[in-house]
Amino acid sequence: MLNLNSKNTDIKNILKFEKPPLTNYSKWREALPAGNGLIGAYALGNAGKDTVMITHSRLSWQGNISVLPDISTALKDLKKLVKDGKYEDAGALYPKLLQNKGYRPQTSTPLPLCDLKTSIELSEPAADYARYLNMDNGEISVLFKDGKTTVDKSLFVSRTNDMLLYEINKSGGGKINAVVSLSLHDTSSVKLNPAKVPDIFEIKTENQFIFFAAKSDNGKDFGAVAKVVNVGGTSTFANSVITIKGAECVTVYVKVFVDSKRDTEFKNIKAELYNNKLTYDKLLKEHTVLHQKLLKTAEIDLDAEDSDAPIEELLLKAGKGDIPHALIEKLWRYGRYLFVSSGGRDGIVKPAGLWYSDYKTNSPFIPLNGELQFVYYQALTGNMTPLLLPLFDYFDKVYDDLKKNALRLYNAKGIFIPAVMSTDTGLPGNFSREALYFTGAAGIVAFLYYEYYLFTEDVKFLKTRALPFMKDVAAFYEDFFKLGDGNKYESIPSYSPNGKGVTAVYASSDADFIIARQLFSNLIEGAEITKTYPDEVLKWKEVFDRLPVPEVENGKIKEYHLTKIADFDVKYFPQLYSVNPMREISFSTGQSELQPYIDTARHIMTDGLKKQSSLSLAYNAYSFFGLGLKEEAKKCLNYIVRNLTLNNLMTTDADIRGYGIGTDDELFEINIGGNLACTLAIQEMFVSSDDTSIRLFNGVLPSLVRGAITGLSAKGAVSIDINWDREKRKSLFEKGSFEITFKAKKAKTIELYIPEFLKDIRKAPENLIIDDGVIHGIHLTAGKEYIIDFKL
Repeated sequence: MLNLNSKNTDIKNILKFEKPPLTNYSKWREALPAGNGLIGAYALGNAGKDTVMITHSRLSWQGNISVLPDISTALKDLKKLVKDGKYEDAGALYPKLLQNKGYRPQTSTPLPLCDLKTSIELSEPAADYARYLNMDNGEISVLFKDGKTTVDKSLFVSRTNDMLLYEINKSGGGKINAVVSLSLHDTSSVKLNPAKVPDIFEIKTENQFIFFAAKSDNGKDFGAVAKVVNVGGTSTFANSVITIKGAECVTVYVKVFVDSKRDTEFKNIKAELYNNKLTYDKLLKEHTVLHQKLLKTAEIDLDAEDSDAPIEELLLKAGKGDIPHALIEKLWRYGRYLFVSSGGRDGIVKPAGLWYSDYKTNSPFIPLNGELQFVYYQALTGNMTPLLLPLFDYFDKVYDDLKKNALRLYNAKGIFIPAVMSTDTGLPGNFSREALYFTGAAGIVAFLYYEYYLFTEDVKFLKTRALPFMKDVAAFYEDFFKLGDGNKYESIPSYSPNGKGVTAVYASSDADFIIARQLFSNLIEGAEITKTYPDEVLKWKEVFDRLPVPEVENGKIKEYHLTKIADFDVKYFPQLYSVNPMREISFSTGQSELQPYIDTARHIMTDGLKKQSSLSLAYNAYSFFGLGLKEEAKKCLNYIVRNLTLNNLMTTDADIRGYGIGTDDELFEINIGGNLACTLAIQEMFVSSDDTSIRLFNGVLPSLVRGAITGLSAKGAVSIDINWDREKRKSLFEKGSFEITFKAKKAKTIELYIPEFLKDIRKAPENLIIDDGVIHGIHLTAGKEYIIDFKL
């Protein structure tokens, strides 16, 4: 039960909404999300008749996969088509061959499990309505008045026992008269987005229990069992519903099952729920401990004055100018909350997280063209590194498929990861050119493995997991790349994601070589750290030397080395992989080398403005911060909030307000990738790092009077806390304070890039000198705090 007056409730972690979702097709787009990484709840939050959609991350359907045939003998023909300039024919070759050999991949779509419905008898129309999401514990609450009675409906999804808890409370004298039921999920959207629904389902009641089951297209059952407990009043069951009269409180306990047999699950879950004696509050307390252990590893506090304002009001303010500081805080927390609630336990984060409300989605996956890797990166800089391990576990699980891809598509050793994988496999998930011809996906995943090491300095992980994976990715490149003119490698076929030519395939994209250069550089460094693979290191150095570097043409980075193909009317450029995610180009790069990347990035936000999505805008914001383009970065974030953010603060790719950004799609879907990417971009506003350097305050105006940042991470396993107060006075002669605390896992020396408003050091552990905005030679001792106090 929500208690806004509790000393344990931090208003900064509360999202308040003063309106329920709309009643048309988009109502499910503006529900409120909860989840424990495995089971999701999506609550409409209406006052009288209310619905909570329940989901499970492993429940999907309408997918299809078959044996991947060997078509590698056609690689010679493919290369010839590219070299002859027949780019469209080259793009069509592999899809045609796979279809002719009976390969029919179809990525499965998430299947909503069921709906929990409640109907409360009201004496008057609801008044003083508000719904809340407490990100501190994942509890969703709806509060309103029914005459003189205040009604509080709350729910959460427990991490301790994988159970959904839903409770109705009241105060002020009235009684609770309610009807509770389980049903097949809402089918209203099927009329607009044609799809089949499960047609074999069962609903029954028995005493205080409700049983629901349906059959997926794999022939296995899924379903739920609910136990309804009322304090005071009476309860009756009939017609598959439970009716409560005159109660003081009603609690619903829901357990779900997938890929099983209903009779067995009904019996076992009923026994488990029957023996459960724990209350809603007790289970919430236990759950909160685990939830906060994952979520509250970092904090950004901008001392915003309007933290208690409704989200609708904050969005309105953002639409008229800069994003309010309170909304920046909440956007940052919300991305982390969605990540913790929908990921970290099972498989790969999906575009809608756990909250797919349709029976057939157009977006069942985030492609591995850099987008998926990018949304996971916020867990590194945000000090949530354990949540990357399930992603790595997934690739371990499908490793044999990744080897088959390399051998049967390209006659190569090692592994090949398709940018689109078929559900629960590592095989190509469709016939898109990106899935079959983009060879950089595995390289970017390998980069994520190595970055995990850099942020944790877990040498065991580096030696036993990262380097073996990276070595297999390198083995593919060693077979795939062929020497061309100038003793440099060519990459044929080559596909530049989101670049020019959706169906065509070209030669030697910059993206291929940017990714490969980073891979071999990291392999060499990692092998030297662990003192492993001495013979391979010599070979890897030779490969690295033969990889082309990005070329500049007309002041901008070329898209392809061997073909003059370029189009700035795109979401973002793979040429900028050097900036993001690879960070080969960063804030410590010289200005002359940086300038072509700056000019290329700026063209994205002019020529390609109408193609943007929430994720690509956040991607660009992050890249702009990395290039030192603060105003352009903040403009990207502003576009997201004004144009591509729903009233429940979830992002989408649709032009929902008709402002000319995003897709024109009435059947739009949410994409939490935009939320997660916003979290990363906001973290980049304050802290960014490369291997030996850290930069602070990339984009925040120095007008912030006070604030605190704790727990953000930098490469080298360095944690960073920042506290500042412009009004702080230790004496009449001292100005405010800006204090930075570093703590490193191992001893190291770093350099610190500081913003212009930090000019004088008040106190530091050693003699430090600011040289043109940089402090060199900061010596961190393992496990000890290192504090620098600046004057303001």
